[in-house]
Amino acid sequence: MNGHYKAQDLLPMINSELKILAERQQVKYLNLYTPFVDSQVLLKEEFSWNGVHFTLAGYQQWVKVIKEDGYLKKNNHEKAI
Repeated sequence: MNGHYKAQDLLPMINSELKILAERQQVKYLNLYTPFVDSQVLLKEEFSWNGVHFTLAGYQQWVKVIKEDGYLKKNNHEKAI
C-alpha cells in the first residue's frame, strides 16, 4: 500500500499548477485534495481501503465537497450526507 504514496510529494505542486491553469482558462478550480488528506498529507484511512480507491465514506466526502462548492444540488427527496 505504501507504494501508492511515491508521488504524494508531487500532489501539492500538481494541484497548484492546476489551480493556476484553471484561473488562466477562466474556469473554476475545485480542490478535491485538501478535504481528503490527513496531517501527514496522506489519503485519510477512512476514505480508502488501500490508499488509492475510495470507500463509501470517501465517495460521501467527495459528494459533500462537490455540493458545498455548488456543483451538485440536493433535491427534495435526498437525505443529507
